[in-house]
Amino acid sequence: MAKILHSGDIHLDSAFADLPQDKQREKRLAQRRLFSKLIDVANEEDVEVLILAGDIFDSYPIYPETEESFLRDLKRTNAKVFITPGNHDPYTANSPYNRLSLPENVCVFKSNTLS
Repeated sequence: MAKILHSGDIHLDSAFADLPQDKQREKRLAQRRLFSKLIDVANEEDVEVLILAGDIFDSYPIYPETEESFLRDLKRTNAKVFITPGNHDPYTANSPYNRLSLPENVCVFKSNTLS
């Protein structure tokens, strides 16, 4: 039986506009660590399929550090990753899902239809 791990609404790079700038940076770093821990769990539990269901990012553009961390984590997972962009991070010409060189183990759903 395949092991599947599902997550969503991570909202990497949320603005945290009500916080001072140093606290905003701390919160964004904590979000990146959370995503990294998700990948750790997937690897430790021998997860075969990782579903990231929408709003992985809060909005565009995203910080270069977030791009680097996101790619690094996706590359180190053993699971096949399926990403469904959400309302905060839709698949567009400028989205990270379109711009970044995602690893071969990652599949991004690019339309609302199954065909």
